[in-house]
Amino acid sequence: MNINSTNRNALYARICVREPYFALQNLHEIAPGETTATIPVELPATYELGPITAAEAARHTAILGSCAVASVAPDDRRRYYLATHCDIAWLVTTPACSSDSFIGYATGGFRDSRNAYAHTTLIATTGRPVARIDVDYTSFTEEAFGKIFARLRRPDLLPGPYAENPTRLPCYYTE
Repeated sequence: MNINSTNRNALYARICVREPYFALQNLHEIAPGETTATIPVELPATYELGPITAAEAARHTAILGSCAVASVAPDDRRRYYLATHCDIAWLVTTPACSSDSFIGYATGGFRDSRNAYAHTTLIATTGRPVARIDVDYTSFTEEAFGKIFARLRRPDLLPGPYAENPTRLPCYYTE
């Protein structure tokens, strides 16, 4: 299945991540449990070595991995895939390139009905692997998530105040 802007509804029916956090482009399901996408660089890696921050690499690959997992879910119900653990292994010690995007590749599946995993690779547009990122998830159906987290719901904050990704806003620290 090719999941892109023309049939994004098919993807949204299976996962609970939305824009602006969902920023993957050209998402494709290669086979059940296997996905690839273009991963944009949205933040400058000012204080980190390389062209993408660890946080941004983890965010995008966790979402890509959840798409791989969703493609092998036991049914078509919408699920939340909450990342519970992430291991990043940088494969380069110097910037692989200066790029505004990468290619992400993910395989994933379920360990049991509530626990899932994904193995992802972040690849420079030159074809050079930059990082391997493994993510563990706890999976909740939309109904179960609503019951478990109902007390934390903040309807006064919806819809969000940002038209684009709020992580792009500058962060100022004071002492």
